Amino acid sequence: MKNRNIGLMLMGVTSLIVLLAWSYDLALSNIINTSCSHGLTCPMYQTLAAQRVFSIILIIIIVGVSSYLLLIDKVRTYQWMKKVKLAVSGKERELYKLLKANNNNMKQSRLIEELGVSKVKMTRILNRLEKKGLVTRKRSGIGNIVKLRKKLVS
Repeated sequence: MKNRNIGLMLMGVTSLIVLLAWSYDLALSNIINTSCSHGLTCPMYQTLAAQRVFSIILIIIIVGVSSYLLLIDKVRTYQWMKKVKLAVSGKERELYKLLKANNNNMKQSRLIEELGVSKVKMTRILNRLEKKGLVTRKRSGIGNIVKLRKKLVS
């Protein structure tokens, strides 16, 4: 299961925990208000305060974990894209942008036309990008289909 889905589920669970903690807090404060005759010095008020602190800490931890899971894929993609920008230049970058604009895959022959390079030059560019782990080539009839690697697609 993807991190994003787990993060969304945890956010849902967090909202349920918030509702449960709130209803528990209301019930406990009602019980304390009706049964405690010592006023504010009653030790049950300390229990209520401890329960509130525990609930808040638990909710903060779960929200933090879910936020991390929701954002980690975006952070990784951003870091990967930074590396890609440092790793590619010129025609390699144009090829990347062209693939991204065309649903992350194109025929090699169409890439040659669009970029205006020779077959040999395209093969060299694709060899470099495959070596860097940025694209893959798949045989299709007498040509190739060039695809962006899955970890680049977001």
